[in-house]
Amino acid sequence: MNNSLMDRTPPQNLEAEQSTLGSMMIDSTALNVGAGILQRDDFYRDAHSEIFASLIRLAEAREPVDIVTVQEDLRQHGKLESVGGTEYLMALIDSVPTAANIEYYSGIVRNKSKLRRIIDICALTISEAHGDIDNVEQVVENLTHRAMATYRDKEIKYAPLRDYVQDAFETIERWYHEKKQVSGIPFGIPSLDRITTGAQPGWYYLIGARPGEGKTAMMLQHIKAGTKAGYKCGLFSIEMSAQDLVLRLFCVASGVGSLSMRTGNIPDNAWGSIVDAATEISRMNVEVRDLEKQNVHSLPIIARQMLIRNKVDWFCLDYLQLVEGDSKHAKTQREQINQISGTIRDLCRELNKPWVVAAQLNRNNQSRDDSRPKLGDFKESGNLEQDAVSALLLNNPPPKEHVSIHQPRKAEIIIAKARFLPTAVLPVMWDGQNQKFFDIAEDADGEPMPEPDESQSRHWQGETWG
Repeated sequence: MNNSLMDRTPPQNLEAEQSTLGSMMIDSTALNVGAGILQRDDFYRDAHSEIFASLIRLAEAREPVDIVTVQEDLRQHGKLESVGGTEYLMALIDSVPTAANIEYYSGIVRNKSKLRRIIDICALTISEAHGDIDNVEQVVENLTHRAMATYRDKEIKYAPLRDYVQDAFETIERWYHEKKQVSGIPFGIPSLDRITTGAQPGWYYLIGARPGEGKTAMMLQHIKAGTKAGYKCGLFSIEMSAQDLVLRLFCVASGVGSLSMRTGNIPDNAWGSIVDAATEISRMNVEVRDLEKQNVHSLPIIARQMLIRNKVDWFCLDYLQLVEGDSKHAKTQREQINQISGTIRDLCRELNKPWVVAAQLNRNNQSRDDSRPKLGDFKESGNLEQDAVSALLLNNPPPKEHVSIHQPRKAEIIIAKARFLPTAVLPVMWDGQNQKFFDIAEDADGEPMPEPDESQSRHWQGETWG
């Protein structure tokens, strides 16, 4: 790299910094605006950083902010002379005739700070790349994580609880006026949507099932419902290719069974439904990451790219145990699953988007009298049940005797964990022909069901369902 680039003066605008501080000293509204946009380390000049810190101290102490109080505060902290004394404070005030442009000045200061941070990130990445690194993807993940934090202004902040009260109150007020049964991204099963209120921002959902019991089907049903409601999905499909995924969606959307479609035994009168299905699938707003292998380091990189480039609203992953862990830092399969789950949990918080993740259950239930799956049944479970905000377990075992695929059978969706919301066992029907779940009181086409009888919802009581 050309060393002259590293020797250049970092991006800064001292006039904008002066105008920002002057505006904040002459107008209390400007003080609040500037404090909401900037942080102390956004200022390039150390003296300006110290003056900003003084303004914030006075504001937090509910003291008046003017030339006299700022001067006294800086004197008490031993900084008055180093910032230029009273004369410099007066010059800052004289530099702005009005505080009306505070947002514009602060924006310039903030953008210059971001550019300096980008330079620091690049320098750190160069240092890492020159080091003893055998995991290139780790370097890339570090780079994208730091860049994303800068892009989204996700610096670590400490704030009193009262600062969050207004936002929470406005959220409650909005819920009251909207009265939506589903405020999040719908799962596509009315009884489940009523209890969960849909997938919520920043929450981590697990869909657990044994092989062949419908976890991918339920995820596709969720994606179909979410995109129909106007949301955009970022899908990591590891278990099946994008082509297989679309063929499966054709079966779901058209009502033509998979066997009939693959063998070409499609009734002539079904082609209208297939054409309609093609239109419906084409309108589904889904960005698909179609890879046979996905590892714990590439997952965050791609998710951040999807968010920035494609503006996705939520993420789906099918399925968790197929993601490769970092064997260098996590030796056992259980440790790797913990590592992968922790990465997804952190991404939920960082990106503030829902993650709906399919995961396999083990066969421990087969040795119990009560064969319903439980939280501890996740394969190589580790911290899965702790990391997730909500866990949906499917109890949909194949019948012991031969039953026609055309005949829907009873199944259960067990809400085994639901932070802030009730747990329950939801009786549903499984339509194997069309690979979808529907409520008992619906038909296979998902016609609206009447309001549920609350007595039919059984709640978790320790280790049993009551």
